Amino acid sequence: MRPEPAERSRALRRLSSPAELVEFLAARGPFELSVWDFDGVVCDSEPLQADAYLRVLDGRGIRPGPGFFDGYVGLTEPQIWDRIRADHGLVADRAELVRERQEILRPSLLRARPNWFVRPALDAVAAAGTRSVIVSSGNLAMIEPYLAAWSLEGSFDDVSALGAVAGPTKRERMTSLLESARGRTVLLEDVDHYLALGRKHGAVVIGVSHGLTEGPLTNADAVLMAGRPPPIAG
Repeated sequence: MRPEPAERSRALRRLSSPAELVEFLAARGPFELSVWDFDGVVCDSEPLQADAYLRVLDGRGIRPGPGFFDGYVGLTEPQIWDRIRADHGLVADRAELVRERQEILRPSLLRARPNWFVRPALDAVAAAGTRSVIVSSGNLAMIEPYLAAWSLEGSFDDVSALGAVAGPTKRERMTSLLESARGRTVLLEDVDHYLALGRKHGAVVIGVSHGLTEGPLTNADAVLMAGRPPPIAG
């Protein structure tokens, strides 16, 4: 029987090096499928995302306090703007806000790089014949150019994100993938309720912690720290 969340949080394992991560995956694989979030997981981009919202708001004379973005992590951009407009009394067209923020964000993301654990994990699961897919609340038109710039587009078999036409939610898309997988799945996520969804469907769940992670990742089997690569011992 798998331990309950309280037990799991006490025994939560932190994977601090590529070698530890590869060993962890090998001990629990092979996997049919690896499922990745993009913002905060493939890329440590959540601080850049938050800063772009702040800059749009600042241009309209709205200056939220510290930690204002914490409650919005994991939501789609339309959902975030709807909440911000309600929370801060912002009167503006949502489509205009989206366009303005993306214009700010694009040059900022040029500074972004994949997290240190992305290539080791992708290489490890690919060697066992695992398919890797991204399931994101983000915008497909923003994600694909960065995968190409980092030479990662060939490492993912599919990218499921928001397109020009409204479609299923991230939770619906992730549920469909988890339910259709015939073999084992590994999920890498920075939002605990998505980790809980993976756990419910029997996936090995790896939490990714960063500066904007909302609350403890109590449903994770192990945790990776986003950002700079860990120092090399010796």
